[in-house]
Amino acid sequence: MGRPAIPSASIPAAVRAYFGLTQAELGRWLGVTRGQVAHAEAGRKGFSAAVWHRLTPLAVWLPPPIGGGAPEPLATTLESLIPIALPPAAAGLRTPPAPPTGLTAEEQAPLRVRLRRCEHEAATLRYELTAPDGAARVAAHWRAALPALLAGLSDGIPAGAPEPPAVARARRWLAARAATVAEVAERPATHPAHPATHALRQLRLALLDGEAHHLRAWLEG
Repeated sequence: MGRPAIPSASIPAAVRAYFGLTQAELGRWLGVTRGQVAHAEAGRKGFSAAVWHRLTPLAVWLPPPIGGGAPEPLATTLESLIPIALPPAAAGLRTPPAPPTGLTAEEQAPLRVRLRRCEHEAATLRYELTAPDGAARVAAHWRAALPALLAGLSDGIPAGAPEPPAVARARRWLAARAATVAEVAERPATHPAHPATHALRQLRLALLDGEAHHLRAWLEG
């Protein structure tokens, strides 16, 4: 694979997002701890050459410019998904009021509480809006990659030779991913929310994201 066009520290995070993996799950494939994956993603400590070699079979499936996989559909902006005009209250969030100045730590406390609440509610809404489609998309990624990944495990092993323990572990790891894909395929179809309910969730998410953005600016200013 050619040199990536983005910082290498973000490649493990991109692989995890593309294949729907936790840091611990990716760590088991790479033979490192969850903490090592977290450090690599944050750019605090890089992987060894051997670990990058184990990551490559997954990374090559990423869409350009990182890997050679099929390009992903362009992301749809939140504004284009909302089929109604934002009311003045929502539009006003784009022009924040003057931030309070000279707040003590005690006076900042309710702002921090509200920020955490906004972030929690926004994460819940974002999951409700994207989880069904996201699971199906991740399953499609695995269906495309699994045959090649499984076939690649035998590379370099002489015919009739016993399978090395590391290869056996990798095969079990891929079998677990295949089982997850099969589970997603067996789930009943998710019925989409009523259009009005869907639009209200999107509007609520836009409001929460806007409020959280300004709260962070006030607290960091």
